Amino acid sequence: MYFTFLDLINTKGKRRKRTWIITGVVVVVGIGIAVAAIVLITTRSGDAEDTDTPSLNLEDFLNGKFSPKTFNGTWTSAILNALF
Repeated sequence: MYFTFLDLINTKGKRRKRTWIITGVVVVVGIGIAVAAIVLITTRSGDAEDTDTPSLNLEDFLNGKFSPKTFNGTWTSAILNALF
């Protein structure tokens, strides 16, 4: 690709545009980190320990004692019918 000397010079407008883009990306990443930190801090750490349901063991799964509930996907067909 062929560039002239003037194409390679950063103009004031290009520099300003690049600064706004970088600032926007930093702000979005900062907000995402803040939201994740708030969610992690506000959730209780003992949620899994408070439940009375037994945990899933690898032995139960391998021996066939674990039987998950079947998936009822009727809602997906309603959404697909509405879209198409």
